[in-house]
Amino acid sequence: MPTPLGHSLVGLAVFTLTADKRKKLLSRENMGLLALCLVAANLPDVDFFHLGNNGLEVSGKHHHGATHSIGFALFIGAAVGLWGRVRGNSHALKLALITAGLIIAHATSDIFCIDTYAINGIGVPILWPLSSEFFMVPLFESMNRDDPFSMKSILALISETAIYGMLAMSAFIWRRKKKTGDTSAG
Repeated sequence: MPTPLGHSLVGLAVFTLTADKRKKLLSRENMGLLALCLVAANLPDVDFFHLGNNGLEVSGKHHHGATHSIGFALFIGAAVGLWGRVRGNSHALKLALITAGLIIAHATSDIFCIDTYAINGIGVPILWPLSSEFFMVPLFESMNRDDPFSMKSILALISETAIYGMLAMSAFIWRRKKKTGDTSAG
């Protein structure tokens, strides 16, 4: 499973590609979109938190549940779109699509990591509520939840930073070329 760093880099890439191109990237007008992208990119991991006998607890007991699904993505995306519409935001549909897309991107990136933490199923129930089946395409090592400072965890973090960092950097380069009008391939 990617860490919040990897998910945030995906959110940063989407922000870079969807922010108002007439404004500077980190302008005051774009800050709300940046916050939305970073929150939406990490929102499925809210299932690490749950109410237990001792109040609010943090554990992997419920991780990779329904919050890692298209059902959750569509519900939250619709809620964001409705909220934006009620507030009179002319970009409500865009915000809804960005939110849903980032939640689906989060779940999809989790699918590609090796998941051996079999508390609630191996993989991600991405098709919930249509199916409760868990899916996994084990291409990348993931962090070791029991030992985040192990060599395996450090290598997984380096790998995800390289992969998602290249995605974010590509978005910055694309935006810069679009702004300057440079469409040459080289």
